[in-house]
Amino acid sequence: MRCLPRLTPVLALLATLAVATATAADNACLLRGAINDDGIVQNVNYCAVNKGMSAASFRTHCQELHANHVEGLSPAAARGVKLSFQPACPTTYKGACDNAFGEKMTLQFMAGDSLVVSRQAGLFCISIDGRWR
Repeated sequence: MRCLPRLTPVLALLATLAVATATAADNACLLRGAINDDGIVQNVNYCAVNKGMSAASFRTHCQELHANHVEGLSPAAARGVKLSFQPACPTTYKGACDNAFGEKMTLQFMAGDSLVVSRQAGLFCISIDGRWR
């Protein structure tokens, strides 16, 4: 029984490290790919950065972003956009939407994204209650 008090700080430290590792893995989510639906191609190439949301809430928002891209598409077309969770986003973005959806999240749009190519990313950002830069 005397070992337990000595192990408790070690276990607490290990638990803290495990939570920090899980949180670090959810700092960013990358959505990338091409959707070809009835001959109309949409290129998706952006990354969401967690700016203070809980890991669970951020993960849910990323999954909803992905679902919005593939909603109503055929299974083959829906497979065109991949969602991946990462410690950080690529640093080569063309523009960013801070506070996207009124949340503590930044969307970073990279070269090739259809919204960047069509110069509509800024308008899209404003439409989702974000601040474009």
